Amino acid sequence: MKVAFFTEGGREIGLGHVSRCAALAEGLRRKFCEVEIRFALRGDETALEFLKMHGFSGEFFDWERDLSRSGALLSGAEGAVVDSYLAGEDFYHFAASRAERLLVFDESFRLPYPDKAFILNPTAEPDGHPRHLFGLEYIVLRPPFWESSKKEPQEKVKKLLISLGNNKISDFSFKIAQFLYAKYDFEIEIINYQFKKLTAAQIKHYIENADLAISAGGQTIFELLSVGLPVISLIIAENQVPNVEILSRFNLIWNAGWYNDDMFWNNLKKGIDYFMDFSKRKKVFEIASNLIDGKGINRILERMFA
Repeated sequence: MKVAFFTEGGREIGLGHVSRCAALAEGLRRKFCEVEIRFALRGDETALEFLKMHGFSGEFFDWERDLSRSGALLSGAEGAVVDSYLAGEDFYHFAASRAERLLVFDESFRLPYPDKAFILNPTAEPDGHPRHLFGLEYIVLRPPFWESSKKEPQEKVKKLLISLGNNKISDFSFKIAQFLYAKYDFEIEIINYQFKKLTAAQIKHYIENADLAISAGGQTIFELLSVGLPVISLIIAENQVPNVEILSRFNLIWNAGWYNDDMFWNNLKKGIDYFMDFSKRKKVFEIASNLIDGKGINRILERMFA
């Protein structure tokens, strides 16, 4: 079996797309005895470094423009996966015409996709369509988060974790910490990917040792909740809005809004004060335990390769 991935990532846009593609690729590797995984990337070298760290290699080129090279990757492929908020409609039809199956990540319904495409959107309401993989049951998590290891909340918040991802505002975490140090006495742990490259297992260790988290609204927020950790979320990119909105509706997070909004610091403090209440953190733990089980990738692959 051969599956080709087309995605992008780097310092400017973060590594969320690459991260969830790598997680899906690992799921393929474990589910099928013989599978050839091919990655086409655009962005910068941090995306390639991330892939290598997770046991995959990739080709770095503009896969939307260089269709000859993309076509070679797709030749004989039983599956193609596209995770991009930049690719135009034509590329999806190109991929669909060359691979037996096509999976598209899209939380915003931004394009009309080929009829054969499976559309993956964990933040959308399930609609019964056989090719629509909608709902939280299809959340993509990295391998260490596949096994359930929910952490029961403690009576008091002793340690807070800040994780804003690998992007251009990751240093904003230090500004948040400075704000909190002046108002609270709990320990603050910062995950800053610019300074230290961490594996998913190492990140899970940090999460399991925290009582509360502040996170951007991307892929990491689901990993935090998979352990049952309450989250105060901030938005740093438009494509994070659907994640934050649906998780807010389920009362799983406190939405502090856009990081550059005038009301952000006030919203952040309100979120901290809200989750200082043990009963609120306990409620998040209970809801997350029912909604996020770590089996999303298995469900995706079962639907895609049924």
